[in-house]
Amino acid sequence: MTVAVELPNFVKRMVCFMPILAKWLPGDISGDKEFKEIVTDGLRIFNTITTKHSKSRIASQPRDFVDALMDEVDATTDLNSDFHASRDPINPILFDMLSAAVETTGSSLEWIVLYLSHYPEIQEKLQVEVSQLIGTERLSQISDRAGMPYVQAFIQEVFRIAPPTPFGFHMAVEKAEFRGHTYRIVLEKKLPSLEGRILGNYHSPEFQIKFLKSASFHNFGSKPPLPPT
Repeated sequence: MTVAVELPNFVKRMVCFMPILAKWLPGDISGDKEFKEIVTDGLRIFNTITTKHSKSRIASQPRDFVDALMDEVDATTDLNSDFHASRDPINPILFDMLSAAVETTGSSLEWIVLYLSHYPEIQEKLQVEVSQLIGTERLSQISDRAGMPYVQAFIQEVFRIAPPTPFGFHMAVEKAEFRGHTYRIVLEKKLPSLEGRILGNYHSPEFQIKFLKSASFHNFGSKPPLPPT
């Protein structure tokens, strides 16, 4: 049973490093053909979207993100730019947005709704802060972010306790000290827990409901921690 499970996994890992192996493997044991079909279907959908936009758009009057992308491509003359028309950038960007943003955004929103329903007192505090700053006569905008520290703290706490991409996190191999904080190993195994997508036990009684500096929230990913405020 172990061999039956491990062999396909081993083959898939090998194909990731040497894609040419997929040509000689029987069937689709590596999953390479299925993946290519998914990508092809996705690009076909995006081709339909971009074709419709090309026929109906008015330059410099974007109706949505696709129109804005087309305006950027039209205005780009630098051959080295990622937005130059020769690179055909629109469909790959749309595909990246769908594959990389939809699941993680949806997962985060699900966890936010879950915790709001379980902690109505927190929900009330969030509503008060939003109502005081924004009111009911307008929609929120990015400039409102700095004026809603409690909302930001709540979102960061959701990311901490239920990270949307747990397998993307680095694993601590030993206890570390950084800027006066002690980071202990919270994983008993090398892989995160699949139950609830929670890395270890984050329900420690040591965590109190209090504001911390933004830099204490380490956004492991594509950008450095936020500077202290």
